[in-house]
Amino acid sequence: MTLLRRSLLLFTMALTTPAWSEPAPSLQGSLSEQIEWLDQLRAVGRSQEANWHLEQALKAAPNDADLHYLHGRLQGDIAKAEAAFRKALVLQPAHAHAHTGLGMVMQAKGEARKAVGHFQQALKVDLGLAEAWEGLTITLLSLNDREGALQVARAATVQVPELPQTWLTLALLSPPEERLRLLQDGHRNARPHAALELERAQALLWAGHTDRARKAIDLCLALAPGQKDAEAFSGLVAEVEAGRLNPDAVKRVQALPAMATMDPKAALREADALVKDHPKSHHGWYLRGRALSGSNPGKARNDLEKALSLAPADPEVHAALGIHLSQTGHHAKAVDLLLPLMSHRPDNGDVAGPLGRSMVASGRSKQMLPQLQSLRNKHPDAVALVILHAQALADVDELEAAWVELSTAADSSDDLRLKLAAAKAAMDADHDDEAIRRFQELYRRTGDPQFEAQVQRLRGE
Repeated sequence: MTLLRRSLLLFTMALTTPAWSEPAPSLQGSLSEQIEWLDQLRAVGRSQEANWHLEQALKAAPNDADLHYLHGRLQGDIAKAEAAFRKALVLQPAHAHAHTGLGMVMQAKGEARKAVGHFQQALKVDLGLAEAWEGLTITLLSLNDREGALQVARAATVQVPELPQTWLTLALLSPPEERLRLLQDGHRNARPHAALELERAQALLWAGHTDRARKAIDLCLALAPGQKDAEAFSGLVAEVEAGRLNPDAVKRVQALPAMATMDPKAALREADALVKDHPKSHHGWYLRGRALSGSNPGKARNDLEKALSLAPADPEVHAALGIHLSQTGHHAKAVDLLLPLMSHRPDNGDVAGPLGRSMVASGRSKQMLPQLQSLRNKHPDAVALVILHAQALADVDELEAAWVELSTAADSSDDLRLKLAAAKAAMDADHDDEAIRRFQELYRRTGDPQFEAQVQRLRGE
């Protein structure tokens, strides 16, 4: 997720606001204390409660600029957030946080120049406002102003050295020979941050410091357990530690996915070379198997099976082989490989889709229902599991149960995958009015004409 999108999560909240019986906490502390309190409530899923308390406080103090800013910060609707921030600025024109909030709103609306202006206004008031530095840097990058972003990031490391993203941005924008030094400075000065540690681990490994790279990537995983890119790089460090790869080969492995997109033939040649140069590492076999999946399915399977024999615990290899088997009609074997992965990453849509197709094609839906229900109980918020479990129910003709499960989940989520699955389930269960309503909602949210066409078909137009 980009830094901007992470920052825009400040506006997330639920749509309904129940009455809370517990006493409202004090909103009389400093603004930073109030922000911390709101963020803590949001982190544990209590945004509705925070919003309710703010609305009560605003009734008592309707001209409090800080309260209007905080209210805007919680809004899930960009228009409502913008209105709240503008109200705060009417009441207090030099409100740095409100300018920052409006900067985020303008960036979300695609008005980057206006966003820059608001971030700059915020920093004129408060040079220590980390969110304004962060937003300004990213907005300048979105305008392709690399030099401007570099200057801002450099200034931010002086004004707010505790902010990790500015060190990371500065390092990535600077010449390669300066990158490791800047990442090390960020590690010493900034708050612990997983993305910073991942970049630092890579720079250390490429510089030949394998032991220090191991410590950095372990710290990254401690900060962000299960983070996919960090787990993948940790595996590459392990390959270097075991003598199966060297740092240069790690660079080659990391470059191959992008190369496969831009020049598939060149990527295949590079994968061939990796297999030849480092036959005891699974990475060359794995990458070559993926590259061959469309053009030579038999050889692709052999390569992926070889990769699995060299790295039997690597979930990415399991996924690649399982997806390949699903695509080539070996559905029972695909299920055996893919189903255990849903425990490792329960919301992995890339795995859930092929697994669902192979589950149905192999006639194993009924057999898998207890396992899927158990996984659902362990991971109730995993959208991919909700859809997969409902797919199994529908395949054994439990259409109403599938519809109930999906509609219940979709009504309490903003996830478009769930909303589309619920619309289709309503149609399958002959709830045409519900299907029409849900497809109309999808059309309003996405503008995709296929949803409007579906509504017309359901109406017989």
